[in-house]
Amino acid sequence: MNRRLSQLLLAMLLPLMAWGQEEVWFTATSQEGVAITFQVLSESEKTCIVARDENGNKAVPQETTGVTIPKTANGYTVTGIGENAFSYCEKLSWVNLPSTLITIGDNAFHWCSKLQSISIPDKVTTIGNTAFYGAGLTSLWIPAKVEAIGSYAFSRCGKLDWISVDGNNPYYDSRYGCNAIIRKSDNYLILGCKNTTIPSDVAGIESGAFGGCETLESVTIPASCYYVSNYAFDDCAALNSIVVEDGNPNYTSAGCNVIINKWDNVLIQGCNSSAIPSTVTAIASNAFYGCKGLETITIPANVKTIGYSAFYDCI
Repeated sequence: MNRRLSQLLLAMLLPLMAWGQEEVWFTATSQEGVAITFQVLSESEKTCIVARDENGNKAVPQETTGVTIPKTANGYTVTGIGENAFSYCEKLSWVNLPSTLITIGDNAFHWCSKLQSISIPDKVTTIGNTAFYGAGLTSLWIPAKVEAIGSYAFSRCGKLDWISVDGNNPYYDSRYGCNAIIRKSDNYLILGCKNTTIPSDVAGIESGAFGGCETLESVTIPASCYYVSNYAFDDCAALNSIVVEDGNPNYTSAGCNVIINKWDNVLIQGCNSSAIPSTVTAIASNAFYGCKGLETITIPANVKTIGYSAFYDCI
């Protein structure tokens, strides 16, 4: 058998071999006496992750209020928090993560609404999609080795008032003390909070960046920002002022506390004190989502379409 054929056969067999491996779960007790479920990640490397059990039960009992995750469990090094491991642990108010941790999976702490603080270990490289979505975090520090932050990872963390990224991180920054996370590769702001000042060199604001920021009162979109997702500011209940700087090529606020796309006159974002200019032809989905202080609005004659959830939860 020639070498090339051997390589092809091996490439075909490896996934089948991995698929045939038995998944192994085990339970170990934390220093507080909390039973934690782990799943073996690699038997050869002796690594494991905190995980839901084989029946889909949470990694810790539902009544858990706090837990210290150990560095090792049953001889395995703990390197990750698995997908949905603590999702909807509504009584969880604190977690101590081990210094051995490398990954935090999708939905790992999803809607842990009482989780007020978290110290992300220095070795962590990946934070999954919606990992801390809806958590009660008030502050956030992103270490230097984090190279991937998933979509909506910290969205709906409405109590956040301080955000910072280690200055040595090559992928993300919080330049000029802006209280935000900016992705360096495209200068997109991916997470903000009530104390964020959007830097003058930001090119875009990503979906969910300020989602659920319940105490955000005002926002200024710099002239450099050529993209604003119409889901960037949804459910900002206290938002009363929106200004787009003069010279922005794509957007205007027209002095009306809104964000309007200049190219098609679509209103993509409003707030509690908005007035809709007569030039607007459409109101985008989620445009006034969660504007709880909005009492009256006049729809101009030129408006032909109103998007899905445009005025949702305007109580």
